Amino acid sequence: MSKMVDLTGQKFGRLTAIKPVRKPNDGKLYWECLCDCGNTKVILGSNLKSGATKSCGCLRSKEYVPIELIVKSLKRHLMEDEQLFIHHPELAELFIEA
Repeated sequence: MSKMVDLTGQKFGRLTAIKPVRKPNDGKLYWECLCDCGNTKVILGSNLKSGATKSCGCLRSKEYVPIELIVKSLKRHLMEDEQLFIHHPELAELFIEA
């Protein structure tokens, strides 16, 4: 058996490894991970390291759209003389930077 590599705190896509988990009757090493969306999920360690798993599943979700894409789309569809009022400071900051 190979020596375990400590992945605690390392980031893999949207996942951050929290702690190692061993499943009964399975010699493989899994990691409990926290996703940027807030969900936790147990992921096979080799899938984290290879990049095969990058999120808890939220990247496949139809509901997940990166804010950068929303901002880019808004900018593309606004005419030069149109104004957009954004009342959320973080969103307004993204819109100005993008």
